[in-house]
Amino acid sequence: MGLFGKKNTQELVFSIDGMHCNMCAANLQRGLLETSGVVKAQVSFEERTAHIVYDPSKTDRDTLAAAVKEIGYAVKE
Repeated sequence: MGLFGKKNTQELVFSIDGMHCNMCAANLQRGLLETSGVVKAQVSFEERTAHIVYDPSKTDRDTLAAAVKEIGYAVKE
């Protein structure tokens, strides 16, 4: 079991393009939290990053990157 009794989780950090303000970061964070398998999401406009904790049995990196794109932003590779 992972932290706080959750199933095993994984973490990743994406560098994000397309955010113009703190409201953009809040919008992306809200969208990520609504994505299946996401346990926690913290988006920083200042750092242009999205830190995501997710359940690898429900989602993966590519699906999360696609979710970022669907919400309206881009993952810098």
